[in-house]
Amino acid sequence: MSGVLVGYSETRGGADALALGGRFARAIGSPIRVVMVLPSEDRPSLAPPSPAYERVLENLADEALDVVADEAPADTPVQTQIWYAEDVATGLAEAAQEYHADVICIGGGRHGTLGRVALGSIGNILLHSAGVPVGLAPRGSRHHGDRSIERVTVGIGGRFGAKYVIDEAIRLAARSGAPLRLACLVALRGRDSTSQRTAREAAQEALEYIHAHLPEGVSSTWELAVGDAIEDAAAELDWHIDEVAMVGSSRLAPPRRLFLGSVANKLLRVVPVPLVVVPRDHASQEDPR
Repeated sequence: MSGVLVGYSETRGGADALALGGRFARAIGSPIRVVMVLPSEDRPSLAPPSPAYERVLENLADEALDVVADEAPADTPVQTQIWYAEDVATGLAEAAQEYHADVICIGGGRHGTLGRVALGSIGNILLHSAGVPVGLAPRGSRHHGDRSIERVTVGIGGRFGAKYVIDEAIRLAARSGAPLRLACLVALRGRDSTSQRTAREAAQEALEYIHAHLPEGVSSTWELAVGDAIEDAAAELDWHIDEVAMVGSSRLAPPRRLFLGSVANKLLRVVPVPLVVVPRDHASQEDPR
């Protein structure tokens, strides 16, 4: 990862997204580009756009971004940008492509549990269309202070995992100096004893193989967590407050695009740390070594 783009709004979710962007930037030594998306003049509308109203919106956005830049910690350079698009999700995706961002950080919706990710409409669209990883800030991230990243956990599937998400986790761990944890979650509900044993063995084999073939110099551990459901297995893992979790996109996703799978969707509700969803076959702009 090299570029951090934050989708900002003057809401608690926007403040959470900014805090997560700061965490990434601090960990990898990158500036943050904070983007506020405003409606473009050519957007579909039943009523003609009002130039006066749009100037008011632009002035308010400028003032909000000025406050963000002024209040940013000294160790986190901030660049701000107003972006015009048909909708916020489209604008963030376009800005990420324009500025070669490697991650888009967003906050959750207005409703949700403290310490968990609550998807809003913008996040839901991005998680089904973005071409770069999307980092989801748990509600309340803004209260955690100027933190960095102390561990990177990557979710591994039982069929040796997806190389693209493992490579992305390796890059983040290498850039941040944080240790890497390989985690495989096994759900047992609905399986007979034979298939339960087979699932455990396959998961452990995958973890051991991947761990043995990591690049030299990567500090890493691996854990196998088992539960009736994926959520129960995730709860068996210990989670650090300064940790980031990474998962891959659904196998149904088009290449280099996100599509939120069922496992990632379940993890959103139970994992108490920022979650980064990586597009299928995503290739970072940087070599992982």
